[in-house]
Amino acid sequence: MKTITSDDILGKVALDTSGDELGIVTELHIDKENKTITGVTIDQGFMKPSLFIGIKHILKFGIDSVMLNKVPYEKIKGLNVLDERGELFGYVDEVIVKKYKIDSIIVSKTKVSSKKYIITGKDIDKISSDVLLKKGFKAKLKE
Repeated sequence: MKTITSDDILGKVALDTSGDELGIVTELHIDKENKTITGVTIDQGFMKPSLFIGIKHILKFGIDSVMLNKVPYEKIKGLNVLDERGELFGYVDEVIVKKYKIDSIIVSKTKVSSKKYIITGKDIDKISSDVLLKKGFKAKLKE
């Protein structure tokens, strides 16, 4: 069947691209003029903020879960940043988003380092459980 109801979505587990559980879908957002779903709200659990996921980032409404087609920006913070050889470059300290896309990431060499580097979104090859950088990436020292 091609149609589903809100009962088929609400209360389901939301999974990111790596299969990690983000939380439970608690709200369905509908554009009342266009009569289309615009996204869902995910409850990430105790002491964590709710997370809005736009419809374009939802891959599939499955039987037991809602699967996303990308890792939410909020989840990227703290991930390992690896160079093209898979060696640790640092850790994501901050994600800069412009027009719903990653413009750049701020990377610290250590988890407690005050020295930070800026890496543009163009230099990111892939984001999953780590951030993998493209060959020849440029890291600019943040002042």
